[in-house]
Amino acid sequence: MNFRLICISFIFFSFFALKTLAQDQGELTHWQKIKIFLSTKDEVEQLFGKSQNNEFRVLKGEQTPTYARIYELADATVFVVYSSGGCEKNPELWDVSEWTVLEIEYSPNEDTIKLIDILPDKTRYKSKQAGDVVDHIEYFDDQRGVSITYDKFLDQVLHIKFYPSEHERKLRDCKRKEIQIK
Repeated sequence: MNFRLICISFIFFSFFALKTLAQDQGELTHWQKIKIFLSTKDEVEQLFGKSQNNEFRVLKGEQTPTYARIYELADATVFVVYSSGGCEKNPELWDVSEWTVLEIEYSPNEDTIKLIDILPDKTRYKSKQAGDVVDHIEYFDDQRGVSITYDKFLDQVLHIKFYPSEHERKLRDCKRKEIQIK
């Protein structure tokens, strides 16, 4: 296995354990410097390499970029959603530049992460059934912008997702800015 990928994976796992305990809002990792609403596609691809999916789609006869990318790592798949532009381009979304990170979903390979390893204190999180699968539980904290989907039957973490925190959503919401301007 590639030594670089092993190191990245180890650091990534370490990061998730620390992130769920307490970190600065919006910061994904100290070492990667990837932040929701701040980091760019180029910064992400310096870490993960090129994405595995198509970069364009045909929409109404025109070729347009897709703003979601999939990165395959040795022990996980990372799904990153990027901004398609600021409020002028998309008044329904976020006031951030094109190709800026909006959210990241980390999906570890089977049997690689147990819930207790990254979430020793579940009391800090709200929980709900994730989708229509009874054994899937989502632990989430909207204030910090983190969600963990867990399969209690298999006793494994399925996804860890980072998204805009409450504070960031208030600052960057195009609709909220529109109301403040009026």
